Amino acid sequence: MGIETMRMKLLAATVLVALAGMKSASAQTTDQSPPPSKDTEKLQTVTVTGSLIPQAQIETASPVITISTSQIEKQGFATIYDALRASPVATGAVLDNQFTGGFTPGAETISLLGLDPAFTLTLINGHPMADYPLLYNGVSNFVDLANLPIGMIDHIDILPGNQSSIYGSAAIAGVVNIVLKDHMDGYELNVRSGGYSHGGGASQRIEFIGSSTWGNLQALYGIQVNRQDPIWSYQRKITASTNSSPNPNTRYGNRNFLWLYLDSHFGGHYIDP
Repeated sequence: MGIETMRMKLLAATVLVALAGMKSASAQTTDQSPPPSKDTEKLQTVTVTGSLIPQAQIETASPVITISTSQIEKQGFATIYDALRASPVATGAVLDNQFTGGFTPGAETISLLGLDPAFTLTLINGHPMADYPLLYNGVSNFVDLANLPIGMIDHIDILPGNQSSIYGSAAIAGVVNIVLKDHMDGYELNVRSGGYSHGGGASQRIEFIGSSTWGNLQALYGIQVNRQDPIWSYQRKITASTNSSPNPNTRYGNRNFLWLYLDSHFGGHYIDP
């Protein structure tokens, strides 16, 4: 009985010594680990323009195309529509203010990636713009870009591609966020005029932008008036002959005299009279 007791005590002492050794080794390993580097870089979050979902800042990896005010001035864009149409993702044809036979004469809209304008979400400072009161091509809702003076723009962000998971079905083609200037000093008046060396197509633009302050309230306002003259067929040599069209005052490119006959017999080519 005494021998068994001594064996139990010896076994318990051995276990305690082993546990103490493991604790000492663990503490020694912890003490030997290198301190965290002070040069650790923190990744900056990517802000998705106009998004109200914080998780989108982590999961979204779409490129944003930015059109700045300096680019608009250097390239001579007269309207927001002109600036957006020059972007590489605005590949779709639209019925703009030059098309007078549609349901929305005078309106300007944008088509991203060749999709219908109804699938492009247009925002102002991250908030959706109101739809035009008439339907685009009599079918879908759209936003009229002609309502904003280009002088009030600070920059334009374009987020192409399907963004419906963040913004809904209105952003299948992408998102356009128009960021306005938040302040300015005084008033600004811009006058612009242009034309063509062969005549026709003259354009004029008058723009007024101002800012006023009443205590803690500041208002930024602006107005823009555009005028665009047509190019008549008689102003270009290729359509100047009355033998090509019975109406010499038709717009440029509209040569419809004997078109059906020539199309069926000569492959759609006009014969020089």
